[in-house]
Amino acid sequence: MTLQDRIRALEDRDEIRELSTRYGLAMDERDVAEVRRIFTDDATLRSKDGVFAAEGLDAIIETYEGRWASLGPTFHVAHGQVLTLDPYDHDRATGRVTAHAEVVRDGTTMVAAVVYEDVYRRVDGSWRIADRNMGYFYYLPVEQYPSALPLRDRMLAYGTPAPATFPDPPLGQLMAADVSRSNLTVLSQFFASMAAFDVDGIAGCLHEDLVFELPFKDEPTLRDRTATLEMFRVIAERFVRFDLTLVEVVSSSDGDVVAARYTGDCVTSRGAVPYRNTYAGFFTFSDGRIIRWIEHANPLTTERLLRNLEAADS
Repeated sequence: MTLQDRIRALEDRDEIRELSTRYGLAMDERDVAEVRRIFTDDATLRSKDGVFAAEGLDAIIETYEGRWASLGPTFHVAHGQVLTLDPYDHDRATGRVTAHAEVVRDGTTMVAAVVYEDVYRRVDGSWRIADRNMGYFYYLPVEQYPSALPLRDRMLAYGTPAPATFPDPPLGQLMAADVSRSNLTVLSQFFASMAAFDVDGIAGCLHEDLVFELPFKDEPTLRDRTATLEMFRVIAERFVRFDLTLVEVVSSSDGDVVAARYTGDCVTSRGAVPYRNTYAGFFTFSDGRIIRWIEHANPLTTERLLRNLEAADS
């Protein structure tokens, strides 16, 4: 790394960390213009309890304005940040921010402890938040802090007590009411194996009679287990990062059919071209393995990847 690269990295880190303070001030001052400067136009704002689910800057503004309507004075404080600059894309970074908030909600004084899980992107020379996902350690009235803190149900801001969403419980614990534990474990192992380019691990999750279907083309693509494993061998050769993250999982009453929404954050080995997509997958299980996998994605994003690869070669 050159001296210039090191200086740029320090400057990038400093600017991104400042976003956390700017965000808190914007919340406390109800500064819509500053919120627009903090988030990208296509940003997403989420919370692990499902209360926040906004896509696009206008939707984020609308969400915050609805939030502010029920709040009195507030004070948001960012404590620390763990930040990772993307080694393959110098205009992208990820981070986790620990923070507290003191708020008056519907006339009740409350405190909250929150961890922001962020994706940052440089736009027109300035760093902004491209995705923010909030997990709460607690959100409760001040007078209930001593009694509620030892409990699992520390989310008391919305009337009915609910479980805290930080730290993350195991995925199987989160989804136990919807998905059979064994099938969810297999699905989690499948995604972990894909991220690790572990073809043997992938094979262990797939039924011998697997059918993998990509239905968004004029002629749907169908692959059996052998062809699917070969596809992942090719992926291992062509990508240096292939991270797929489960965002939402629901299932049939018997747990044998699982619908999942997941995001991809990938980088090609040729030209270090980033590839990010959002997917809807439907997984059918038999004998504890995936026997059918139907995946929907945005084909325009895939076509853009191919064009970028062609440009990288030229």
